[in-house]
Amino acid sequence: MRNRSLTVLPALAAALTLTGCTVAPAPAPGKPAPALPADSVAYDKLPTVTTRPALFAGTCDQFVRHPDLVKDFAAIQQPVTDTSTRSCIVPIADNGFLVLQQPKQEEGHENPWVEAWLGESGITDHLRREVLLDRYYAVTTVSSNGCQITVNTGSPLPFTLDLGYQYRHSSDDSVAGHRAMADKYCPTVRKLAGDYLTAVDPGGGSLGR
Repeated sequence: MRNRSLTVLPALAAALTLTGCTVAPAPAPGKPAPALPADSVAYDKLPTVTTRPALFAGTCDQFVRHPDLVKDFAAIQQPVTDTSTRSCIVPIADNGFLVLQQPKQEEGHENPWVEAWLGESGITDHLRREVLLDRYYAVTTVSSNGCQITVNTGSPLPFTLDLGYQYRHSSDDSVAGHRAMADKYCPTVRKLAGDYLTAVDPGGGSLGR
């Protein structure tokens, strides 16, 4: 699995200023989904589609249909559906948990994907734009106890995967501290998001049909 990525830090300010009003170059949508240019991460505006069905339906049913995912996620118990948040919670070792969810479209807010890509979602510590599996636009961010990836799957709303640990919290709020959290937790999130998408969305991508 290859992941092309670029961290949105001050060093990129000039590039983002130049490309912010331009739509990123990309191939036409297709089936299977085409590979995306590596430099997509430097553009604020992306060519996207919203015609694909949502990959995540708000339950853990996909773990039943794809039992190998339970092993891939190193679950210590069967994944549990949280009906109140329409999410799937996967308990892992060391008081950790993985949460699969589809963000809601809230009135008065931009599309959740646009907000994530622009760093306007409210979770912007060490935001990193990426191309996941060569075919999906994605963003990773860190929190005090883990990492989240938001993936554009060509659906109206994106897919998110969070990794967190109940009793691990970092008090280091510096840029170096955020980078350390990203280096520690985000590689696992990228791998698991890739495993999930490979299982449930073969041939899919942000520009898939």
